[in-house]
Parts: sequence; structure tokens; C-alpha cells
Amino acid sequence: MKMKKSFKRYNRLLWKIEFLSLFHFKQKAIELLLKHLKQHEYPIEIEASGLVRLGHLYVDLKDFEQAAEIYHKAYLLAQELEFRYNSTEKEILSIFQKAGRHDLYAYWYEDFLNRAKYDKRFKKLQRK
Repeated sequence: MKMKKSFKRYNRLLWKIEFLSLFHFKQKAIELLLKHLKQHEYPIEIEASGLVRLGHLYVDLKDFEQAAEIYHKAYLLAQELEFRYNSTEKEILSIFQKAGRHDLYAYWYEDFLNRAKYDKRFKKLQRK
């Protein structure tokens, strides 16, 4: 029951953030998301998802360094989980490069490729 309640609360928060972003209040959306993540306890999956969304907001503001730090924090939080591949991983790797964080790029590139053991779609990230 607690997970269901957390999920509903998180979905309401995402709706508010998307609304703010739509009307170019990205900094306000960032503040709301940070405040909410500090005030509420969420399961790891939801907290990591919230941090990834926060990273996306920083990317929208062209603050690639901050986005890279947030993405790193999100993936560290979820590192032990078997999450499924989606195109976000490829985008995040490019943000690490834009931020000049080649250390994070190399670390997460290897981690993502190792995840092909349980989800073959991670192989899409392999350099050609």
C-alpha cells in the first residue's frame, strides 16, 4: 500500500513539474522537485526516477554539469536494480560528454553494457 501511495504522490508531482516546465518555469520546477524529494521518502525506483527527471530539467536549462551530477546520483542509487533499457541512457551518456565528465561517461558506459546480460537492448549503446 505504501508503494501505491508513493507512486500516486509522485505522479501528482510529475504533473505539476510538467505544467511548470511547459510554461517556462523550469527553475521553479527544479525547486519543487528538490523540495519534494527531500520531504518525502520514496522507494529507490521512484527516487531515482525523480532524480533523472531533475537532470532533464537541468539539461533544459543547458546546465550540463549539474545535470551530469544529478544523473550520476540517480544511477548510483539504482545501480543494484535491474532496470530496463530505454533511450534515456544514450542521452545521459551524451550529457556526460557535453559536461566534460569523461570519467562518468566511461563508468556508466561500462555499467550499461554489462546490463546487456539481462536486457539485450543495452547493446545498442556499443560504439561502432
